[in-house]
Amino acid sequence: IRPNQRDGEESQRFNWNTPFILSSHNSSIFYCASQFVYRSVSKGANLKRISTEITRSKKGSGTALAESPTNADVRWAGTDDGGRCVTKDGGNNWTAVHDNLIKAGLAKHSHIATIECDRTRAGRAYICVDAHRSVYDKPYLFMTDDYGASFESINGILPALCCTRCLRQDIMNSD
Repeated sequence: IRPNQRDGEESQRFNWNTPFILSSHNSSIFYCASQFVYRSVSKGANLKRISTEITRSKKGSGTALAESPTNADVRWAGTDDGGRCVTKDGGNNWTAVHDNLIKAGLAKHSHIATIECDRTRAGRAYICVDAHRSVYDKPYLFMTDDYGASFESINGILPALCCTRCLRQDIMNSD
């Protein structure tokens, strides 16, 4: 599925592992990301761009998308060049939160592997970063409770030489 390219618009930069999701609130809504986030309300047909550029460079592409199960207007996007954005209004306005994650200890241009929205709290999300391409073979797992205004590391007791690629919230125990 390719979104319609507008005249004068740069070519799309889809990742080899392009992220896409179906809305848990409406199974006809489909999202995917290149350097922009796209939405279709007809199961993938007629994709429309709903974000500004989410990447930090002109070579970056989307690698992670997530939708809050508790609030259909909250969506997250991550990129392979360290971009992280959130929208709280269905995609009308996106807020870049990558600098807040860097303040919490993340390397600047790290690959966002997965984003997991909390099952019970709309403002909480978990970010899993794969930084081995940036020469950092340690785990990078972060949590935010305030839509990305601040992050804290949740690496816990993971081994120091353990790169991370996926993080999922337990479906039985939300804590």
